[in-house]
Amino acid sequence: MNIQTKLSKKPGLSISIVCMLIIILGMISSPETVAAQSETEDVIYLTNGSILRGEILEINNKTVKIETAGRNVFVVQMNEVDEITKEEIPVIRYYKMSGYINTSGIELISGDDDLTPLFYTMNGYQFNPRFAAGIGVGYIPYRDPLDLIPVYLQLNLNLIKANSAPFLFLKTGYNFSIASKNIHLIESHSGGWMINPGMGIQFNTSSGFRWQINISYNVNNASFKEEEFNDTNIETELTYRRVAFGIGFSF
Repeated sequence: MNIQTKLSKKPGLSISIVCMLIIILGMISSPETVAAQSETEDVIYLTNGSILRGEILEINNKTVKIETAGRNVFVVQMNEVDEITKEEIPVIRYYKMSGYINTSGIELISGDDDLTPLFYTMNGYQFNPRFAAGIGVGYIPYRDPLDLIPVYLQLNLNLIKANSAPFLFLKTGYNFSIASKNIHLIESHSGGWMINPGMGIQFNTSSGFRWQINISYNVNNASFKEEEFNDTNIETELTYRRVAFGIGFSF
């Protein structure tokens, strides 16, 4: 006799809310996500070809006083000035334009009473400053009674071109299953499809190293069959629907 059961495992709400608030706070507090690149400065072009950049403190018909980035104050005669303008402050670019990328990290998947780690690594290609794609693999030790090894395609979209930028991502692929406990009771087991949309914020550094925080919604499927007494087989289909919060590192 065969008995089929279905289990759907959903996230704990308190952990999900905390993770979402952390991501939103990071996006709000990041200066470059609030148009820091649009800041301007005063620029004075002199008749001798020199250029002074900073903040004009005082100007009249005879002189102009300007404080530069190094907190040096210059007083220039107006007959030495060719032009006074406002220009956008140049920003040093640290984000990757194109090329090979690797992202590795850990996520904590929220459960009913505990957190399950997800270890992952992804190798791919940055096509332009905003779009990247790659192939990833992970390991999820659910241990009830299966562990999962997801193999997936990942798509990344940076919402702005900046050294600190919010981004969206999508992972989709297949979970391979491993029996982690009570293996003598499990007759067979198999994995299933997975999908993992999410968002986060990444921070690029001058060394080319990048780190990120993210929140995502994980849907993982698997199944196993147990052999009980009296020739009774119990087949269980597992569907994990859980929120995860993670940190990763890229180069």
